[in-house]
Amino acid sequence: MSRGENDKIKEMKKIFLLLGYNTLVQIAGKVISTALSLVSIGFLTRYLGQEGFGNYSLVFAYLSVFGIFSDLGLQLTMVRELAQKKEGAIYGAFFWTKLFSVIVATLLSWLFLLVFPYSNFLKTAILITSFGFALGSLNNFGTVIFQANLRLDLVTLVDVISRAVTVGFVIVFVSLGQGLYSILNTILIGNLAGSILTIFLLRKFIVFDFRLDLNLVKKIINQSLPVGLISILALLYFRVDTLILSIFRGAKEVGIYSLAYKVLENILVLWGYYMASVYPLLSSLANQRKTVEIGRFWQKSLIVSIYFSIVIIVIGYILSPIVIQFLGGREFGESIIALRILLVSLPLFFIDNLFYHTFLARKEIRGVIVGISSSLIFNLILNLIFIPRFGYIAAAINTIITEGYLLFCYFLIFQTVRRY
Repeated sequence: MSRGENDKIKEMKKIFLLLGYNTLVQIAGKVISTALSLVSIGFLTRYLGQEGFGNYSLVFAYLSVFGIFSDLGLQLTMVRELAQKKEGAIYGAFFWTKLFSVIVATLLSWLFLLVFPYSNFLKTAILITSFGFALGSLNNFGTVIFQANLRLDLVTLVDVISRAVTVGFVIVFVSLGQGLYSILNTILIGNLAGSILTIFLLRKFIVFDFRLDLNLVKKIINQSLPVGLISILALLYFRVDTLILSIFRGAKEVGIYSLAYKVLENILVLWGYYMASVYPLLSSLANQRKTVEIGRFWQKSLIVSIYFSIVIIVIGYILSPIVIQFLGGREFGESIIALRILLVSLPLFFIDNLFYHTFLARKEIRGVIVGISSSLIFNLILNLIFIPRFGYIAAAINTIITEGYLLFCYFLIFQTVRRY
């Protein structure tokens, strides 16, 4: 073996050790955050009941659809750009772009409430929560900078502190017998704590310079919009089933399905942490056109995704009754079958996400847009046909079918791109 090959192997080992550290730190943080979330969900499901928890979940499902406009693809774009180059002026331009997008997203969420067939009580709940949601979106400014510097331990720290403060106030408000509006305000309190910590930590990485460079802002927006379109399509893809459930089947079924989906989301976050570690390095390698190294990343990540998902499916299927009983009590027993169905989709979710980040790192945006938009239409049709009749069971099964369809699309697109 030549010296050059040895150096490459050593470099790859260092990279994977760094990935391992970042992933383990995030997993440790996620264990803490998940424990806090489980405590919060346990309190909320028992305190609010199926319908109340359904309303609580629907507030966040609704705001998350519009919250994507507060990102506009900025996170993935800026992580990629900052991983490749760091210029002082870009931070200020990024901040103002982020602030503007958060304001637009919040105003859009208020505007569309005029046409959604929700009760005044639910609309007021959405309005109250939108402020905390907006502050959380603005905190993403710091998250991007930490991620680009491969300091995902700091991202984890901010997340854990924000979550701990939120859950602490949830417990206090539930103990005091407060209503849904007060409980929803805990998001604002938790994100405010996260903002204070983020500002303190950022001082170690950047000098705050908030001068507005319109040319640089325009450049950032032009680079982000294609990724933003992908993000909008992806979020609609994830949330359309809950919105259709809320319209055709009501808050009770939203509550049953949302509890199962929250468990799935927490599992998906673990894989998201791994990909958050991989993406900056993958982007850097793509920029240097190191195809062989990218291939090694891909193969190792594929193996990890398959083994990890299979283990979780087996354990999750066995423990589903215990998990649902712990989180929601007997009233949410119907969530068990929904969770077991959703767990089957894990390998598909993981591999699809690996394709997604690979396409973005290589700036092959068109393939992602084609894959996700096609899958969104496919998912929308399935849900409109089957949810009115079969409810949350159809929503869960449609999730598996659509993820399989998306994987098929990504595979065909990947084969096409590789030929050119």
